[in-house]
Amino acid sequence: FHVCARPIDEKSLGDRTRDAPHVLVRNLASAKMQHLVREIRAGNCTDDLPAPLGRTEWIVLTGDQVVTCDGVILEKPESVQEARDFVRRYASNPPSTVGSCVLTHLPSGTQ
Repeated sequence: FHVCARPIDEKSLGDRTRDAPHVLVRNLASAKMQHLVREIRAGNCTDDLPAPLGRTEWIVLTGDQVVTCDGVILEKPESVQEARDFVRRYASNPPSTVGSCVLTHLPSGTQ
């Protein structure tokens, strides 16, 4: 496998206070795929991939995962204190994770 990371602004996508976790991660994984496919097709990943898209086929994988606790999606802690608060909260209400991935065949675009 080969890694071709092209970050997106995840914070601008979805509503973490209203979206169900499974909907949010599916939307984020799909947005990452759309962005990565555009980058590959534009030739912006040639340093990360061993051959250009026109000469080979690819199965591309993107994904996302969130942590939930008490039904609330938790973002990465922004401070040491917030991280401590999360851990304290986990003692009485164990967290869980929700993940999603998207597979796309290139060049067909079939998902």
